[in-house]
Amino acid sequence: MSITITFHPSGKTIEVSEGETVLDAAARAGEAINSECGGLGTCGKCVVKVVAGTPPPLSASERELLSADRISDGFRLACELLPTSDLKVLVLNAAQPRAATLSEETARSAGTDPAVRNYHIELEAPGESYVAADRERLLEGLATTHGLEGLSVSYPLLKRLPHTLRDAGWNVTAAVRHGNEVIGLVPGSPRPIYGVAFDLGTTTIAGYLVELEKGETVAAESILNPQARYGGDVIARISHALDNPDGAVSLKAAVIGALNGLSGRLAKTAGGVAVKEDIVEAMIVGNTTMHHLALGLPVGGLGVYPFTPALVCPMEVPAAEVGLHINECGYVVTLPLAGGFVGADTVAALLAVDPEEKGGSSLLIDIGTNGEIVVAHEGRLLCASCATGPAFEGAKISHGMRAGIGAIEKVMIDPETLEASYRVIGSPGWSVPSGFTGALGLCGSGVVDAVAGMYLAGIIDVRGAFVPDSVSPRVRTDESGQPEYVIAWGQETATGHDITITQEDVRAVQLAKAALSAGVKVLLNEAGLERTDRVYLAGAFGNFIDPKSAAVIGLLPGWATERAVSAGNAAGEGARAALLSVGSREKAKEMSARMRHIELSVHPEFQGLFLESINFPLPGAFS
Repeated sequence: MSITITFHPSGKTIEVSEGETVLDAAARAGEAINSECGGLGTCGKCVVKVVAGTPPPLSASERELLSADRISDGFRLACELLPTSDLKVLVLNAAQPRAATLSEETARSAGTDPAVRNYHIELEAPGESYVAADRERLLEGLATTHGLEGLSVSYPLLKRLPHTLRDAGWNVTAAVRHGNEVIGLVPGSPRPIYGVAFDLGTTTIAGYLVELEKGETVAAESILNPQARYGGDVIARISHALDNPDGAVSLKAAVIGALNGLSGRLAKTAGGVAVKEDIVEAMIVGNTTMHHLALGLPVGGLGVYPFTPALVCPMEVPAAEVGLHINECGYVVTLPLAGGFVGADTVAALLAVDPEEKGGSSLLIDIGTNGEIVVAHEGRLLCASCATGPAFEGAKISHGMRAGIGAIEKVMIDPETLEASYRVIGSPGWSVPSGFTGALGLCGSGVVDAVAGMYLAGIIDVRGAFVPDSVSPRVRTDESGQPEYVIAWGQETATGHDITITQEDVRAVQLAKAALSAGVKVLLNEAGLERTDRVYLAGAFGNFIDPKSAAVIGLLPGWATERAVSAGNAAGEGARAALLSVGSREKAKEMSARMRHIELSVHPEFQGLFLESINFPLPGAFS
């Protein structure tokens, strides 16, 4: 008997195999469901609501992790739900990510000096007076017409060379890479060739399709990283890769499959580009773990101190070996890594904002699922990584979710009435009492706003504890006796349940912001600085955060609010720049060579600064 699962709101339907959970089926269907524990049934984040069909009995994990109200309303854990009949489920954390964006600060035109260029030639057909072999005829034509000497021909192209030349009537355009290898051949005059740049984040993947010779970005899209089903952070994914016989293989397959699907959609958006032929190069940047998993490199060294990567140098690998479906002779290119968990995405972000070009000192903070920090000063580049992002991307928060349609992204709390108003991604404006029904949860920027507002309103104190005498129906205790603050009432939400910030949520934010704050202080101390001239905020979270709210809770130093610049997806822009310019790749190598990686976990100042940073700043310190 076949059993199908239909996911809402996407409408995707898939047939499930025996013993396959809803979480497993969702992964095959391309339906991203957050699972911080990697499907072990311990985090309780992969919540779905059964809206049609008869589900099997509850598991022990579901009884432990789901409240009685949620169970009665049909909520289940996707990792524990083993369908025995057709089901329709509502995925509560399936919000699509925001579109891939580049800020005005970084979205400038990179120099058009691509590694791959088109060369049109008209060859003499074979005859009694000229009997050269097809390969030599092609290379001689490129040398005579364009002065390209000593070229090789990619083997896959060589196998179809005779047919291509004859079908084209000896009038062809060759794509030549680095001036030394022919990797493409099409009939007639030049047609556009493309590259695709991927910013491979732990939670979100951004892709940019770029016309190489004009330097134009013709399509951009963001998707959720399907590896999320194996764990919400890099440590969980390293553990999955090491603890399961096919763990690393499944992680690689998940992300490469996502990149293939994304490149196909980008090509379609751009007007039906023939993926196999016209996309000749792919640039991939990501943190060290994402980089290694995508390329199939071992991650064992990243799981134990001193967190050693397999390599830090840039790579150029035939796309076919990686499994990426672009031109069969195309290449996958990566930028260098900085060291430890500071990967090619940070190098790309640094390339995009280019702080040294502007002079003075700069602080770059790229806040995603991990937080990367770079201080640039007098030719020195100091960098570090800290685990901040899970709370700031909605993970580890009771009603947290990714930034996407239905997520509360902005929160204001009236300090007099303690009433809350909020803005939901996808809604026209701020909430009104009549009841907007689109709210699903809180994304990172909304969480920071909410906690900052609660502190300024006196709902929580400098230690992050709820103040006992707060008089408001929004301040209450939950069924376990834990204090919480209601951001949105059930009648205003898509789930029918109140969206709250709990005491545990506040603690999670304090720990995350303390790690980033301490990391910034360590790097500033190492550079001999008290502050910098500029502060670049990058990444999926950094691009939308309110700097003032961040300063109120101590995520950013108070002096940074007037110096903060939104850098958009700086890593994506750096990848795009490197795709378009061989010179940018060389600059990235030079920057990487100068970057001094500081491992915060063993730095003598970090622990003390971390403990000092847990409390919120005293009033006035953040103004």
